[in-house]
Amino acid sequence: MSSPPPTTSTILANYYAYESSLPLTLPSSSPTYLNTGAFGVPYPSSFLLNTHLIQLGYSQPMVYHRNLVPELLKRSKTSACSYLKISNPSSFHFVNSVSSAIFRVLESFKWTSNSVVITSDCVYHSIKDCLSYLVTTKKITWIQITTNYNTDADEIYENFENEIRRNDNVDMVLFDHISSKPSILFPAKRICSLCTTLKIPTLVDGSHVPGSLPSSVLSVDDVGACFYVLTFHKWCHTIRSAGGLCVNEGLIRGINKIDLFDMTRIIPNCSSTPANNVYYLESSQPGYLTDYVTRGIYDESTRSYENFILLTHCLLRVVATEEAFQEEVKVFREEVFRIWKEGFNMNDEEVKVFGGVTAEFDVALPMVSLLLPTDRLLTAFPGEDVNSIKKILTPKLWEEFGIEVPVFVWKEERLAVRISYGGPNVVQGVEMLVAAVSKIC
Repeated sequence: MSSPPPTTSTILANYYAYESSLPLTLPSSSPTYLNTGAFGVPYPSSFLLNTHLIQLGYSQPMVYHRNLVPELLKRSKTSACSYLKISNPSSFHFVNSVSSAIFRVLESFKWTSNSVVITSDCVYHSIKDCLSYLVTTKKITWIQITTNYNTDADEIYENFENEIRRNDNVDMVLFDHISSKPSILFPAKRICSLCTTLKIPTLVDGSHVPGSLPSSVLSVDDVGACFYVLTFHKWCHTIRSAGGLCVNEGLIRGINKIDLFDMTRIIPNCSSTPANNVYYLESSQPGYLTDYVTRGIYDESTRSYENFILLTHCLLRVVATEEAFQEEVKVFREEVFRIWKEGFNMNDEEVKVFGGVTAEFDVALPMVSLLLPTDRLLTAFPGEDVNSIKKILTPKLWEEFGIEVPVFVWKEERLAVRISYGGPNVVQGVEMLVAAVSKIC
């Protein structure tokens, strides 16, 4: 007589045992891959665990999707809220991408032609794309605050405060907690506190925060934003894009702005959402689609939960290695500054023009933005401006030197790159980058 099938609790116990048996091998990348901050390199164990989950799903599909997935996603959500220090788990929602969450929040607002939106001038491109659309369709006013060379946290805060107090009808303030290009840590808590006092909703893009800031200083609750979006694939080593949206509905109500949002377009379980709200909202608009996988619904169309289930595993490893990671990053930053200064004959002020702005915390950001020798590049490409040289330089570095690095234009006047820490061998890649640029110009 055959044995009875294993119970759900037995399958879960076996999964947890397999997960805990996987070795803690750190991710590594090619020394010429300097773009970890855009697409993080997964833990080797993440691939193994992902394969294990997929095989489990195919071998026992009904049990997997109906019984195991809800339990495992609940565990991931608990892990994420604990790591991010979000005290109200019902305010946090997994999303397929940060862009979809940003679009959904901005589209939900009841904009008028009198609306004013204030951002920094180095927000993520998804925010720029959406605000450009709103400027065209809703006739809103979009003000971008200048981020100066060699700025600091006090100057950033003062620039935001001055611009906010100078303008009437400010309906929202948006900024990156850690901007991408250039890489700067913004005084998020101070800016949000100011906006709360003035009863202005805030949206903070924390895409580069998880895994980048140590957990000892990481707290979404403490930032005090109305909306906080983030992703785990950049620095927490998940396999694919896995994002999160935290909606502080209590804060939005506290500043008397809840009526300005159509909350049913943002989250499925807010107090104003009908109980029978559909699983996918506005499925005819894929760009605005937010995937609420944590609702535990058996989704016949995608069956793709694994990347979120992996999150508990990844976050445990991030916390276990973050102290050593911070020490490595500090060494990395100083080495990069030295190589840049010597290789391009720059002074300290030029090399550290995007210093990182870490006045709030004593941390080292794992991304460094650096100015390229723009004058030399303009001479090397006569008749071209900085924007056209950027389009030439990015593929040239890859096709001729095998180097992948984000090149960007700052203030329409200087070329720069963002280098992300992907392991000790990245320093070798920086040396190769300096040699390549020097050969080009």
